[in-house]
Amino acid sequence: MCLLTPLPGSPWDLVEHYCDSLLGNRELASRLRAAAPTVALVDLLSNECGLALAHNLGGWVCLCGIQRNLSYIYIYIYIYFALVKLS
Repeated sequence: MCLLTPLPGSPWDLVEHYCDSLLGNRELASRLRAAAPTVALVDLLSNECGLALAHNLGGWVCLCGIQRNLSYIYIYIYIYFALVKLS
């Protein structure tokens, strides 16, 4: 299975192409269902399609993200996680 394809022109086309590739891949969906994952780790930064895929699989999803603040006084970065049941 090869996922290398020419990239579309605009950023929105790229997102649409990513969603079509991820959610329209029946072989990937079959393999993931056969593996029966207990928890799916989904990055929330522009990854709505990954969240949709995890929802289709059912089960628990660990949502994660990173937020940073770059100020003149200090710099901090924190990572947050949320464990949710999608049904």
